[in-house]
Amino acid sequence: MSDFELRAIEVHSSYAWDFRWITKVLGFAHGNGFNALVLHRNDIVDQVVFPGLLFGVEKDEARNIFERYNIAYRKIYKYTPTRRSGPMLRRDYLRRVVESAARLGIAVYLENKELYFPDVLLELFPELTKGGHVCASDPFWVNFLAAKYAELLEDVPGIAGVITSLGTGESRVSITSNRCTCDLCKAMTTERWYSELFGAMYGPLASKGKKLIVRDFVFTKKNQDLLASQFDALPADVAIAIKNTPHDYYPTFPANKLIETLGDREKWIEFDAMAQYFGWGIGPSAMLRDFRSRFAYAKKHGAKGIILRTDWESLDGHTAFDTPNIINLYAGAALADS
Repeated sequence: MSDFELRAIEVHSSYAWDFRWITKVLGFAHGNGFNALVLHRNDIVDQVVFPGLLFGVEKDEARNIFERYNIAYRKIYKYTPTRRSGPMLRRDYLRRVVESAARLGIAVYLENKELYFPDVLLELFPELTKGGHVCASDPFWVNFLAAKYAELLEDVPGIAGVITSLGTGESRVSITSNRCTCDLCKAMTTERWYSELFGAMYGPLASKGKKLIVRDFVFTKKNQDLLASQFDALPADVAIAIKNTPHDYYPTFPANKLIETLGDREKWIEFDAMAQYFGWGIGPSAMLRDFRSRFAYAKKHGAKGIILRTDWESLDGHTAFDTPNIINLYAGAALADS
């Protein structure tokens, strides 16, 4: 039995919406001992829900995406006609992916960044923009997240959970890059912001038996410390996803200290198989020796899962599967079971 209970392959961007590609990845995963698939797009949840909150659908007024559309289609057509069928189609697509994966014994997780939202939100709720900046502290966001994840789980109930980066500068609104100076923002603390928004996500997920995984994704040591300071306040069943190095995946960097210092919290360690920071697959970048030592370090400090990233969201059409770096995927599979 592997020390790693979760062994996941992660795909990004356009690959996440390509069923032929996902079928290929699932076949590889099944044949090499992986038991999870991570679909990573910053906006993946927002692509699947309307949500009804934006278009006047009251809580509990609709049970699924079709009933929400039936109530709100006039407003959807008026403000964002290109959105009218997109969430429905992507909802059906994800359900098909989940069903195909389940037949192979593979769980599906969605990975995103928060806060994220469709452009039309700021037109429908202009009060969220104050002094030319989107306010990160408005109470609206708590309700928005709760509605968004409740709808996701009504329409794609088969996912295993959500991995989220909250408070990164790559999201659309963040406490760590907030430029709003309104009274709400002046009074808001980082601790309270994290607590309220994590709670808004955790509630709908936990009520359906789904897992919330908080991702350690920040750009500075200060922000990493601020995020890590919130981990103890999270419910006991929330896991933490941690990059194997403190920032990105540079192989010359030391191990991410959070792997050692996080204590008893369930943790999943992320590795890059494509070689974004060591060649991009232009030349072979076999990381077997590096993986061996870092996997051992992760196991030593109680990590329960590994995630191997195969591509990068900013470079469509390039993947470890199409370069000699596929050896890193085989190595990860072998080392996970050693």
